[in-house]
Amino acid sequence: MRCVVGMPSASPHGGAEEALMQFCRCREEAGVEIERVIFFEKCALIDVVKNMGIDVDLIETGRVREPWKAAGAIGKIAGVLRGVKADCVLGWMTKAHIYTGPAAMLAGVPGFYFQMGLPDGGMVDRLSRWLPTRGALGCSEFVARAQASASHHRVLPVALGAAVAGLGGGVQRTPGEARALLGLPVEGRLVGIVGRLQEWKGMHHYVDAMAGLMERFPDLSGVIVGGRHEWEPEYPKRVETQIAAAGMNERIRMVGRQEQPALWMQAMDVVVHASDREPFGLVVVEAMALGRPVIASVPGGPAEIVRDAVDGLLVPFGDTIALGAAIARLLDDREFAKRCAANALERSVEFTEIRYAQRLGAALRELLGRR
Repeated sequence: MRCVVGMPSASPHGGAEEALMQFCRCREEAGVEIERVIFFEKCALIDVVKNMGIDVDLIETGRVREPWKAAGAIGKIAGVLRGVKADCVLGWMTKAHIYTGPAAMLAGVPGFYFQMGLPDGGMVDRLSRWLPTRGALGCSEFVARAQASASHHRVLPVALGAAVAGLGGGVQRTPGEARALLGLPVEGRLVGIVGRLQEWKGMHHYVDAMAGLMERFPDLSGVIVGGRHEWEPEYPKRVETQIAAAGMNERIRMVGRQEQPALWMQAMDVVVHASDREPFGLVVVEAMALGRPVIASVPGGPAEIVRDAVDGLLVPFGDTIALGAAIARLLDDREFAKRCAANALERSVEFTEIRYAQRLGAALRELLGRR
């Protein structure tokens, strides 16, 4: 199956971008020939994809509100599809489908798109659902159900994956070993959270839950790993103020964006994922692949990854009492935490990048009506 992919993002960081890189790396296992990746903006990923031996085009689309530029870009994309004789075109994220969808119609090629987040009701989101398509993919069953309920076309779930083989340098470390490498105190218990600093990621709920546990666990400390997001530049200061107001400056540290987040997760006894309606949850898979018990918020994609009380614990989003109780359970019952960690490591195999690519290839063939 020959496929062309349209990629609208210029950012080298993010789950959608990482998912595309994994698909490109594992295209052979997916049974898909990626004939071309068309980028809509200049970005560092162009050279990365070229170095994988995949042809790349740069077709700048302008903004959605610039129809003359959009029309020209759609015509060029259609020309690429005809030239490579593609079996299908996959718009990577809904924004891409605004251009690849009409181009697919012009070229007479089946067009699909990959929904990487929950439908938000914005202009781009509504337009992508209105455009004709042979079907769509969702990055989890949670996302696929949400998109299908707002659409008139078929949406298949394709659970994402994580590049787990090289996590932590490919070495399984105890929390003490990881802390020694990071210059952290080796003794005591560490519960942390990893992610971009945005309100929906729930760092403030994590801080509230930890505040209720500090007296009960005198050796407990916390760490927040993640950088500021340009859309919410004020949120890190809000979390810092919250930590200071609770008198926890010496107990919870904010270390910003780290080049080795996996090493920080290895330093933790428990990894918390407190997001509101997380579409999938790559950090959850990574923590599990590192042999760490995870506490994740529901509803959302993590409920399809973590089996409650088997690989970790699931709690309602924003319920800081339930989150605190879950943390306490894993800290108090070390045998239970050890069991969860072992099960989590085994479970993470279902979410490797190869398994994800195979799921993606199978879903495309199903939408095309092929075996």
